[in-house]
Amino acid sequence: MINASRWIGVGLVVILAGLVARPASADDFDKIGFGLRLSSALSRFSSYADVASVGGASAGSQWSSSVNPASTDWKPIGDNKTVSFSPQFAAIAFDEGSNLYVTAQSLTIDLGDFGSIQPALAQAFSNETALRNKLDFDYDLYLGQIQWGKKLDDQWAVGFAFAASQSDLSEDFATFDFIDAHSDAYNFRAGVLHAPADHWLVGLTLDGGWTRTLTDTRNFLFGGANTSAHDTTWQFTTKAGVSYEYADDPQTNDSAIYFDYHYSRFWDSTGHLTEHSFHGGVDHEFMKGLWGRLGGAVDARGNLSATTGIGIYPNDWLTIDIAYQWGFFPELSPEFGGSNAVVVSVSIAF
Repeated sequence: MINASRWIGVGLVVILAGLVARPASADDFDKIGFGLRLSSALSRFSSYADVASVGGASAGSQWSSSVNPASTDWKPIGDNKTVSFSPQFAAIAFDEGSNLYVTAQSLTIDLGDFGSIQPALAQAFSNETALRNKLDFDYDLYLGQIQWGKKLDDQWAVGFAFAASQSDLSEDFATFDFIDAHSDAYNFRAGVLHAPADHWLVGLTLDGGWTRTLTDTRNFLFGGANTSAHDTTWQFTTKAGVSYEYADDPQTNDSAIYFDYHYSRFWDSTGHLTEHSFHGGVDHEFMKGLWGRLGGAVDARGNLSATTGIGIYPNDWLTIDIAYQWGFFPELSPEFGGSNAVVVSVSIAF
């Protein structure tokens, strides 16, 4: 058996490393197009606080909050319960003054022999404030997603997901609209989850998608002439993860460690962005119904992030999770600076 205190100590080291690390430098990303970097940042985000608090590592998770659609059906919702409703809220504050707010709602439905489905909606909106380039930034996004998972036996599960979103981005100078961009995005994801031995789960997800964007730019130096441009951003992401339940009795205590490797590639007419990142964390039950979490992430450019959180599970039908993330979106640092995020999610089963 792995000693729990040892892994809690590892989690603390990850957190402390993140807190003393340098903030992400704008030089790391300032030569890469903003659309590519925004797509990358969105791919790192999780509206579920239990995932956010362990560094975003969830490809090998048994919980339906996982990024892996195969996890949707791995664990029963509860005794005599077939539906779980989960509202979520996130607030991301950037050093340059921009704030991004995300609300989400998901419904997990147990279909018996047909697996489980999870429809979800999400809405994101920002305040309007000046960035480092002196332009006022405003952003709105609306997303819908449907995913399905099926546990085939005690060792295997598979799943699929589809998401579509619309977003609007504007950058203004004084009272003038300088840039207006409208985007439509589509994403497909497939996942598999496998239990190779007692206490262990491994998972893999593959997803691909595209974002079509129409950008209107006004050049005030030449009489306000408009230019319009169409572009498509393509993306491919794979996430491989493993989890280990280190408690003596995983039937009554799900304390676990998580580790993920994420590879992403984004490309459009302006160039490409390739990302390699490692995510990990520990989820430890200190007493019945009270969980503590620590985690972090590091990418190939050396940007470190730290996460922590708690879980409060007072009974078998209610869960409350709260997470904090520091420096989790380095891709946006050239315009927005560093970030601090708070994520809250609730689940009600019936």
